Amino acid sequence: MKHYSKKMLEGLYVGERLPIAQMALRLECTPLTVMRHMRKCGIVARSASETSRRSCDCVEILRRYDSGESVSSIAKQMKIGRRRVISRLKEHGRKIRHGAFYLVGKKRAERGLEWRKNISLAKVGLKNPNWAGGKKEENRRIRASFEFKIWREEVFGRDDWMCQKCNVRGGRLHPHHIENFCSVVEKRFEVENGITFCEDCHKEFHRRFGRKGNNSEQVMEFCDESHKHQKRLAA
Repeated sequence: MKHYSKKMLEGLYVGERLPIAQMALRLECTPLTVMRHMRKCGIVARSASETSRRSCDCVEILRRYDSGESVSSIAKQMKIGRRRVISRLKEHGRKIRHGAFYLVGKKRAERGLEWRKNISLAKVGLKNPNWAGGKKEENRRIRASFEFKIWREEVFGRDDWMCQKCNVRGGRLHPHHIENFCSVVEKRFEVENGITFCEDCHKEFHRRFGRKGNNSEQVMEFCDESHKHQKRLAA
């Protein structure tokens, strides 16, 4: 007579949650033999209502899956976990379909406006990991204000509409805040806190020093390099 260990029986009955009939097929014995060994090992059998409910769940899960529903949809409709759905499908030899399966051969327009809207709203506002409490919208509003435009014109006028890095006059000029725009709020519209850069020099400055915590020391270092270079050329 074969001996089945408690660990083996628990693995099948509790771990994989197989019914006794399927355990008997797996162990190549009768259901009565399985039950006898379970009693010897102290494994309590599931109640008839639980077994019946599990059987009904399996039938419903298989029916829905075979009709084309996704695992997530089945779990949501039946109010059970995805792992439970996947476990039942694997028990009955079903191959798990992945998300790309449902989009094969479909054009974007065919997925519907609602689907596209949900995708676009999936990471908006608080749902976005880069959400900074609405500061970006506030910055845009301030930079589009009349007060900002006046400050920009005064900075350009003081610098004679010339880039203070490469000394080129005109073109696409940018007003740069010497003390950071976001962190030093009280100096946002002080003309002394602005300096004129051309578009290329402005991009180069932020590539080197980043966009946070900018200060006067960085501006001095950045501008001094071009002045030294000009002196060397003149010599």
